[in-house]
Amino acid sequence: GQVPPRGAWPQWLKGALAAVLMIAALTVAFNWQTMHIYQKYFTQSLPEAVVPWQKLSGDMDETAALASMPGLPWRCIKDETANRHRTCYTAANRINGHAALTVAMFFRNGRLQVVTVHVPWWAHREATLALVRDYGKSTGRGRATGSDDLLLGWRMPGGELAINCNRSMNPLQWSA
Repeated sequence: GQVPPRGAWPQWLKGALAAVLMIAALTVAFNWQTMHIYQKYFTQSLPEAVVPWQKLSGDMDETAALASMPGLPWRCIKDETANRHRTCYTAANRINGHAALTVAMFFRNGRLQVVTVHVPWWAHREATLALVRDYGKSTGRGRATGSDDLLLGWRMPGGELAINCNRSMNPLQWSA
């Protein structure tokens, strides 16, 4: 056969590279609405926070809930989705010592309903192992409301703590 010119890439390598670039481009395109969160994570100095899971409760009003995590630049907005009235959120670099993207609190009738920490795809295992280490074996398994996602769960004094059992196949999809 014919010898390719020096420095030429084999056809199979060109095809593999094209496939990888196409997958990367599609992943970014289908996740465009969340790319700003990753941009902040990688380019800005974000705060670290401690979420006091044992102290959070549905009896807390917005002022008490936000005060439970002082020093964070919370942004609160009116939110009429999913039976919520207000949502407060902030970007964060680390939560309870582990990688995180954001933390959000959801309120209904002035009371705390849900606290969500978005964990980056690559940190899901670390976050899950930390919860097992800190709170013991999961006390329940279930599904997220309106979703097929399986959850691991723990009972806390003021409610429940849960994390997705599995990370997504999409590396830009975070766990909560």
